[in-house]
Amino acid sequence: MNLTAPEKSAVANGEAVRVSEDGLECVVLRADVYDRLKHLLYDEQQWTDKDLRRILAKSAEGNGWNEPAMDDYDHYDERLAKRCQSVAET
Repeated sequence: MNLTAPEKSAVANGEAVRVSEDGLECVVLRADVYDRLKHLLYDEQQWTDKDLRRILAKSAEGNGWNEPAMDDYDHYDERLAKRCQSVAET
């Protein structure tokens, strides 16, 4: 795989360069840039179910799922069923 002079310059400046050869799409990065980013791409840790639940709960909390207004969402199905039943009875 050969890079053009502008592509080499971009890689030298820490930029990612997308290249294609024989239908194979690749991204070229300087090794030090890849080393800084690879922990974001790959996780070699073996997560337990407890770990995953904790991470999911923290993410949900951080995204507003514990907000009082979410009660409407949490009880949507039962409230909808009650409304449908009320309409059917009339």
